[in-house]
Amino acid sequence: MTTNKRRQAVTSLMSGTVVQVAANASAALLSTVVLPAADRGLMVVALAIPTLISPILTLGTGNALRSILPRSPDSEAMGVVAAYTRLSVASSVFGALIAAVLCIPLSYLTDDALRSGPFVLAISVSVCVLVATQQITEAWYSQGKFRIGARWAASAAVVGLAGVVLGCLAHASASTLVLLQALFSGASVAASIVYGRQHGVLAVGSPARLPYSQLVATGARSLGHPIGMALLMRSDRIILASVAGPQAVATYALAATVAETVRIGPTAVAQLLTNDIATRRSDLSIVRAQLGGLAAVTIMGIPLVVAAHFLFTPVFGDEYAASVGLLAILMAAEWGFSLFIFAVRGFIGGGWVSEVSFVGLLAGLGSVPAYLLGARLGDATGCAWACVALYTVVGAFATLRLARKHPTKFDVVAPTGGPQ
Repeated sequence: MTTNKRRQAVTSLMSGTVVQVAANASAALLSTVVLPAADRGLMVVALAIPTLISPILTLGTGNALRSILPRSPDSEAMGVVAAYTRLSVASSVFGALIAAVLCIPLSYLTDDALRSGPFVLAISVSVCVLVATQQITEAWYSQGKFRIGARWAASAAVVGLAGVVLGCLAHASASTLVLLQALFSGASVAASIVYGRQHGVLAVGSPARLPYSQLVATGARSLGHPIGMALLMRSDRIILASVAGPQAVATYALAATVAETVRIGPTAVAQLLTNDIATRRSDLSIVRAQLGGLAAVTIMGIPLVVAAHFLFTPVFGDEYAASVGLLAILMAAEWGFSLFIFAVRGFIGGGWVSEVSFVGLLAGLGSVPAYLLGARLGDATGCAWACVALYTVVGAFATLRLARKHPTKFDVVAPTGGPQ
């Protein structure tokens, strides 16, 4: 891939990510305005479940496809695609069944409403759609069609937002909003699947030998990072609901949704750092890149906290007054998460994929006891401070691991040209 095409791919990926973040944040904020706090908390928990279990359901086959397909001869490529397609269908269907079963034990931990028929249906459909979205997006990326894949992924988020808007106008319940968002997103995903089949991205043919085991074995080695990230970024909602109830989750989720929007800046800079390390052409050291990311978090974060002080209560109601303080705490956590983003992108750029899985899984496993302790000590506020501590430790740990792998990139004054 030429430098120009690489930049276009990064731009497409970042644009798609921005659209997805904006659409999902808009859906969250709109439902926060419309629903009572307790119902919004249930909706947050319901939406956290698909995010938590989808990495396990996909078995890492998306990453495996991106690794195997480019190296497969033309005579075997169709078999790889067909095997991936069949595994993706099985993951989506099986995921819906698993989600329905999981709603029962989770309802005893959080709220009885989760095992009601409407919520079980909504969560099952959400899992099915999310897995399908992830798999078709990875299929596009595996063939280097980043712009098309990013557009379809963004389309699913935007169409899902339309479903939430429609539900809010009709004064729908929390479970109905979850279902409408999933169904509308699913319609976009279905269109992308049809389009993908027409362009050879997916296939249902049955060559003599399909490499199921190769895809699963390769994908399993990359599962640490997505599972860890799911736990790190979503287990706090379910843990807080089990300790303090859905209403506490609603106030916490509002602050978290706003705080997480500042990740766009560091993520954009980190994408460039990946290519910089991969090509060993350095105009920017990791330290300077991280300082730029921290500055982006600060520049975006301070106005958001100030605006929240004036807007949260008038817009969302007195039930969300505590979200202002939570936002200030969680914004501090984003500094640590920024360091983590840069370290992960640095590992990817250097080809140290095992490090990505290691630090990701370690962060995820550490998040569960940290959130549980924080929630028990201080409900939503305690959970927010646990998030600060966790992100800071994880970010510092990952940065130190990267420094050991690539010490020359930690010069504050980087070389100005040529390979290192």
